Amino acid sequence: MEDGKTIEKTQVDEASEFFLKNYRYVRRIAFLNAPFRDLADDIVNDTFIEFTKTRELDAEKNSLALLGNITRNIALRYWHEYIKRRSSPKARLAEWVREQTLRAAQQEPNDTLEEEISTMMDCLSKLKEEHQQILFLHYFKGLPFAEVATIVHKQLAAVLKIASRLRSKLRQCVETTLGYARKEQP
Repeated sequence: MEDGKTIEKTQVDEASEFFLKNYRYVRRIAFLNAPFRDLADDIVNDTFIEFTKTRELDAEKNSLALLGNITRNIALRYWHEYIKRRSSPKARLAEWVREQTLRAAQQEPNDTLEEEISTMMDCLSKLKEEHQQILFLHYFKGLPFAEVATIVHKQLAAVLKIASRLRSKLRQCVETTLGYARKEQP
């Protein structure tokens, strides 16, 4: 029984020694494949643990390839975890709209929403046709501003500036028409 433990300890020592000998190689692969640079050290640590569990240290050349593959696979796992946890802006906006809808459904119905929509439509109709088109393409058609800029034959920076000014202008128009400032904004 002692011989089995001794052989296992010797293999772990050999794996540790081989890992330390090739530490810079593992760290470089971790940096190149990590979703974020600060995760590279975690990937290196996980690689060490995984590599010392393997029992395939026959030839040094094969062991180096194995070490590189383990590092890449662990980095890939980190990427998968990152992608799972990351939520898109559209998902956050949809969640906010859902929360607002649920909260509005729980409150007493009021006519202010219809009044706000009517006022917004009046304010939109006062804008230049080109400005209406920019807002329509982005907010109703869902096109990114880069595509909107191409369609209206303007530079992206100009379209972004116009959109920003239009939002302020519309907000001010609605607030002055209704006589109040909105309390909640996404």
